[in-house]
This record gives sequence, C-alpha cells and structure tokens, in this order.
Amino acid sequence: MSKRSARFSSAAFSTTETGSPSTTPRFLDLRLAKGFGRWKARLDLLNVTNRNWEEIGLALPDARGELVPYYFPAAGFTARAGVEWSIQ
Repeated sequence: MSKRSARFSSAAFSTTETGSPSTTPRFLDLRLAKGFGRWKARLDLLNVTNRNWEEIGLALPDARGELVPYYFPAAGFTARAGVEWSIQ
C-alpha cells in the first residue's frame, strides 16, 4: 500500500468571532507513506516553502472591551518520519 498526499493553502481566517482575514502566505505540506506487509513508513515535510505565517489566530478583549486579534507564528520547514507496525 502506497499513499501520497499534499496540502496547499493560500488563504486563512482566524477562528474568532471577528473572522478577520489573516496574512497567511501560501505554503505546502507533503506526506509520503509506504507499506511493507505489517509495517508502514511515513515521511512528512511541513511548510516546504519555509514561509513565515501565523498558525493560530484568536481575539481577546482589550481594556475597552474591544476584540483585538492576536496571531502566533508557525514553525518553519519541518521534517518528521515515523514507522508503524500493525498486529493484524
């Protein structure tokens, strides 16, 4: 069993009541997986383009009670590998 997938994003919105658009640039995630009987090897390449972007956005009230959006930076290029073993 072989599995390949890719995720591409070009726009995002914060998950708050304001729904304000974030400044998310385009980025690319890749996942490759290959099965070998009961074993499966997996390789994930995240943010392949190494773009700076905000992964999490939320709005908190300021001193006047108005909602202010806050954004937290996402990780740069990241690679992770894994191996799975099935007992069935």
